[in-house]
Amino acid sequence: MKRIYSQAQKREAKVIPPFRFAIVEEGIYRGAYPTLKNFRCLRRLRLKTLLSLVPEPPTSDLVEFCQHQGIKNIHFTVAKMTDNITITAEVVKLILELMIDQDNLPLYLHCLDGTNLTGLCIMALRKLQHWDLAALVSEFTRFTHNQEISSDESQFIERLKLEMQLPMTIPKWLFGGVRISKHANPMIKFQTVEETKEDKKEQRREHRHRKDAEDTFEDEEEEEDGSDNVDNFSMELHALALEGLTASLPRRQMKAYVAVL
Repeated sequence: MKRIYSQAQKREAKVIPPFRFAIVEEGIYRGAYPTLKNFRCLRRLRLKTLLSLVPEPPTSDLVEFCQHQGIKNIHFTVAKMTDNITITAEVVKLILELMIDQDNLPLYLHCLDGTNLTGLCIMALRKLQHWDLAALVSEFTRFTHNQEISSDESQFIERLKLEMQLPMTIPKWLFGGVRISKHANPMIKFQTVEETKEDKKEQRREHRHRKDAEDTFEDEEEEEDGSDNVDNFSMELHALALEGLTASLPRRQMKAYVAVL
């Protein structure tokens, strides 16, 4: 017996990849902003991470899809490309660190149309893989509207200088899966585990220093605000022949007495 499908069922049965979808490496995919019709395709990729390079927060349907599928959706607020490059080297660095971490794969990277912003990030990845400039440009222009690369985009990649944190486990397509502390390109420096730990220790030290400074400032303000009250309170204690009591009271307890009076 021939089964009759509705139009909705036929659409659901189709696997439609996002616009400009492509496989970058094993576990790394790129393309345009995924819509409802692309979710069936994304489900089959068994994604762990979805990186969104878009001006506004992801739409509710994409957020719900990621939540339902257990996909970590990370949003980077990046303006739509115009004549100027709208992504910074710092954001590119963060994206690369996510892409080369085996624990985040499979991963889908997208911007609004899957062209320039996504392409710049992939060019940076290829630079890590020792691709030459001609190969970088050739891949980049395959996805642009006019099959061209602007001088600003070319210079952005050529001048890109990164100090990255290398994850403990990296994909086999990067350095053969072997962690290295020195990169062939002198403009790229990987932090070792020890350097990363030292950076975190230094951040904690700075945080404690700021916290101590804030606490000292607050205590000084409290002492200034409460000085008159404490003096008046001492006079009242003296009148009651209890002046010696103040010497044995902690300052916080003295303030409590002042508050009651």
